[in-house]
Amino acid sequence: MRSYSPYHHLYAVSLCFCVANKMAEGVPNPVVTLTKAKGAGVVDQVVDMAGTCLNTALEAAANEPLSGNRVFSPQNWIKTKTCLAGIRAAIQQYFAMLPSMPGGKELSLKLRAALTMDAGQFDARWAAD
Repeated sequence: MRSYSPYHHLYAVSLCFCVANKMAEGVPNPVVTLTKAKGAGVVDQVVDMAGTCLNTALEAAANEPLSGNRVFSPQNWIKTKTCLAGIRAAIQQYFAMLPSMPGGKELSLKLRAALTMDAGQFDARWAAD
């Protein structure tokens, strides 16, 4: 999983911006996301939150019942589309539950303000040059 995990963690970071901006589709501009997160001082929080949500999605998938005598394989799960859907669901759940946690309302407002982007700053896909 070492080869896939960093990319899924990066995907989870980008989903934090998508979920905060209620963007069902699209990828945020990487330069804008880094600039906004650095400017608000939330880079570490976003990276930690994305990692926690990635771990939550993995644990949720591992706890789902499997048919027959099949055994859950993280190496296979991380290669599937259900993995990506699970990560998105975990991030949506995190943002939904954050205001109900102690001190979470302020953190939720801070994160949403820091992660706010214009719709024009999202595209169908980004490629590394």
